Amino acid sequence: MTYSSYTLSQRMLDAAISAYAIQPDVPANFFPDLKYWDPIGAASNPILFSRGSYDTDAGFLVTTQDNWIVLSLRGTLSGFSYTNLESFISFILDWWEDDETRLVPMFIGRTMIGNVHKGFLEAAQTLWSAVAPHLFAIDWSKYNGLLVTGHSKGAALAPLMAAFVKGYLGGGNGPKQMQVYGYAMPLAGDPMFAAWYRNNGLDACTTRYQRAHDIVPFVPPYQSWNIFQHLTSEPGNWDAWLLCNVLKDLGDGISTGYELIGSPIFYTGQNPVGLSPVTGPGAITGSQAAILAAVYYGHGEEIAKAHSAVHSYWPALFQQPNPELSLDELTAKVEAELVGKA
Repeated sequence: MTYSSYTLSQRMLDAAISAYAIQPDVPANFFPDLKYWDPIGAASNPILFSRGSYDTDAGFLVTTQDNWIVLSLRGTLSGFSYTNLESFISFILDWWEDDETRLVPMFIGRTMIGNVHKGFLEAAQTLWSAVAPHLFAIDWSKYNGLLVTGHSKGAALAPLMAAFVKGYLGGGNGPKQMQVYGYAMPLAGDPMFAAWYRNNGLDACTTRYQRAHDIVPFVPPYQSWNIFQHLTSEPGNWDAWLLCNVLKDLGDGISTGYELIGSPIFYTGQNPVGLSPVTGPGAITGSQAAILAAVYYGHGEEIAKAHSAVHSYWPALFQQPNPELSLDELTAKVEAELVGKA
């Protein structure tokens, strides 16, 4: 199928997944899986950028055949086993340690627009220095606009990058329109930032996609609902008690005071294929109930799996399973790539 067979939300998830193919040691070695790359509808070679300590912050710019500019931001560098809770907890600690969740001021020029997640802001500023020259050089009159996308940490960076674009490329010099797609989006800023984001027309064009049992879209806690204050465990269920207390201990060191942005789309159930997504207030209450139930009954592996872009979000948006390749199929795939490089 061609790119036109897919929705923009599907294509932007594929773009977010493709960003994970940027290698930290050799960023120029970019070989995304064509299963995810082709639906993007790229009309040019991507412009890759990789910054920060050990190239932990990365993404790409690419032009599409239907005249969009796509800015895709890579998620957290450290991977995790989507069937292993311990691995997943180590993965999310990547954001929570060293006071990274502390709210700090964000500026556009000399204007403070709100307080945002310290670690995410540092990453966004680093990436902005790399991508801004390319964005300023674009003749935006030739394009429909800018699509900003990311999964996990990349989703948290997306609204911050959109804010930079709005602040520095607003008016007639920037994109005609902007759309922000966040898959498994952590919270990024406080109510002041959310108000600026809304008043500048960005909230209305931002969508956050959330899967049942994914805990990441609840952290850091937002003001109206602190997840760590609601966690309980089933009496007599050791796995549930352990999971609940581990998460509460992690929550003790996380800053609060964040605010949700964008419109939620919630995909219910362990197997979302065939289920319609929930929007509006029902998406918020439904997602809250799902994560509390997973913790209460001790379903740690389900929480870990729910965050996976490939094994959880992709089946939800594409409404079909995403089966893993067998070892023989993986071997054949690698062999074909090696032959292609020869």
